[in-house]
Amino acid sequence: MGIFSEFQSMAALFQEAGKMELYEKIAKLFEENRALKEKVSELEKKLKLKESMVFEDRAYWIKDGEKKDGPFCPHCWDADGLTIRLIDSPVTPGRKNCSKCKHFTKD
Repeated sequence: MGIFSEFQSMAALFQEAGKMELYEKIAKLFEENRALKEKVSELEKKLKLKESMVFEDRAYWIKDGEKKDGPFCPHCWDADGLTIRLIDSPVTPGRKNCSKCKHFTKD
């Protein structure tokens, strides 16, 4: 039996007992608990990303053991926590550009 069907069963019991106000309070707490769990999960993901970011060669990289992903714009990461990938400039060899803030780095 899933949590939703259990919750429906509880609603019926509270209604029979004339305790709908209590049921509504429990439902509100249930929703708040779900929202808090979601927020914790989101914050854990952000913390994991922050811990894996390293600054090398004028850009940020995500390191996972020996794997390295990037480069990411240092301006966007430092200012807004955004992982915007730097792309090779089509005009200037050895230059990488950020499509969001127009920051660039040179190899």
